[in-house]
Amino acid sequence: MDPVRLLTYHAGNCAICDTVLERGDSVQSVHMHVLGPAGTVTLRCWLCGDCRPTRDGIGATSGILADRILRWYRADPSLWPTLHLSANG
Repeated sequence: MDPVRLLTYHAGNCAICDTVLERGDSVQSVHMHVLGPAGTVTLRCWLCGDCRPTRDGIGATSGILADRILRWYRADPSLWPTLHLSANG
């Protein structure tokens, strides 16, 4: 089985507001596992302190992230893992 491929969405920027993240900033790392016909991909992003969800806003923030990141991933087939044929046929 192929290892999980890790892709980063907007490295160095907040995935919601696109603010540049600086070393030492308080950020939240987010990892989304996506299953596809050729394997699993982990899509990674970060949220700045201002965009971290509150208890009441977690559903809305999760929906925004899922929509944005999955749309980005689907739009670029070069990011998709390569399908390999099994040696067993």
